[in-house]
This record gives sequence, C-alpha cells and structure tokens, in this order.
Amino acid sequence: MHPMYRETTPSQLLLLFLPLSLLLFLFFFPTHNKRHLDRRRRLLPPQWRDPCISSLSFALAFAVVVAFAVVVAFAVVVAFAVVVAFAVVFAFAIVFAFAVVFAFAVVFAFAVVVVVLAVVRFTSSFWAQRRIPAFPRGA
Repeated sequence: MHPMYRETTPSQLLLLFLPLSLLLFLFFFPTHNKRHLDRRRRLLPPQWRDPCISSLSFALAFAVVVAFAVVVAFAVVVAFAVVVAFAVVFAFAIVFAFAVVFAFAVVFAFAVVVVVLAVVRFTSSFWAQRRIPAFPRGA
C-alpha cells in the first residue's frame, strides 16, 4: 500500500495530540510574575484580564479533548464499517457457493433424466423393430 494512503491509528493520533496539548497548556498557563500579569492584562480583551479565570486554557484543553474524541469516534465508525463490509462479502460468498452447487445439481439431474429417457426410448424402439414380445404369452 502506498504510504500516502496508510491508515492512521489512534495511538499515532495520541502521540500527535499529547505534545500539542502540553505545549498549549504551558503557553497559556497562568504565571506567578506580576509583571507578566500586567503585560497580559494590557494585551488581552477585558473579559480575559482577570488572572484567576483561565478560560482560554480551559477552552483550548476542551477543544483538544473534543477533537481527540471525534477522531476516536471516527476510527470506531470506520472499524465497524470495515467489519460490516467483510460480513456482507462473506455472506455473498457463501450464497454464491450454494448457488453454484445447486446449479451443478440441477444440471446433473437434467443429464440423468435425458439419459434415462434416451435409454427408455431406445429400448422400446428396439423391441418394436424385432417384434419380439418382451414377455411371451404362452410361456
């Protein structure tokens, strides 16, 4: 399979999201330095200026968790779809195998009937040509 079309496993996604969430958490972690707090108060909008409220960190962590949950749910749905597709293909293979066996049985039965009818016709015409009764009356 081409590397571009390789499937991504949940463990690979976890390895991707954990360092990213750690970096975001460390970047937005509230600092203890008052000078940084003053600088942050000037840069952030008024609703985020209170140092006790870390809504941005919570929002980013929540977004990371939701994204991870969506990826895991998508992986579960894809795995379920693969299992269902395999079951459908397997069921069709079994039905096809039984259909082939039934077709061969019908063809064999038809051939037997044709042979039996040919034998009956041949033997009846054979005795009719000889005019020899199959069961003599006086015997």
